[in-house]
Amino acid sequence: MSSNLIDYLPHSFSNSRTSNKVDFNYSSNYVLNAIYLHITVVVSPSAKPITSAMYPCYLISSSFSENIAEVFPTISLNFAGDASMNITPTDYLEDMGFVDGAAKWCIRFIKSDLRLSILGDVALKDRIIVYDLARQRIGWANYNCSLSVNVSITSGTYDVTQASTIYHMLEILLFILYLFWSQ
Repeated sequence: MSSNLIDYLPHSFSNSRTSNKVDFNYSSNYVLNAIYLHITVVVSPSAKPITSAMYPCYLISSSFSENIAEVFPTISLNFAGDASMNITPTDYLEDMGFVDGAAKWCIRFIKSDLRLSILGDVALKDRIIVYDLARQRIGWANYNCSLSVNVSITSGTYDVTQASTIYHMLEILLFILYLFWSQ
């Protein structure tokens, strides 16, 4: 199935009744029902679906566990302006260990009953997101985010990793304040 690429055209993601969001605070991806159903239908027959509380999960034999791209499709999300984002199985699957000698993989997409799709950190990992506030649009580039990032702008160069560290320190501080005030 590695040659199978599921394409979702812009009309799948944009019409007068549909909204799309990018949110790093979501650990999953919420997608429209039709897209969700299509993703779960095209999984290779070699994967055995199993019941799970939140996500569709599959058992695959050990012969496929090393190359999950043969069992699960790459998903191409196509947006306005010819922008597309390929989400590979390693981007949207979670390894849940083994059950009866078979590898258990769960798809980290959740069906959205609303007319809303949310791309969370699962789909956005290892991507740099660029916000163009003046034109009210976003863009992205694939990037190994374990490496440092330097952003150059006309007034100088800033290390984005410092901003990330400050953000996480702020989260910890807010959590401590919450614990203090909730007692």
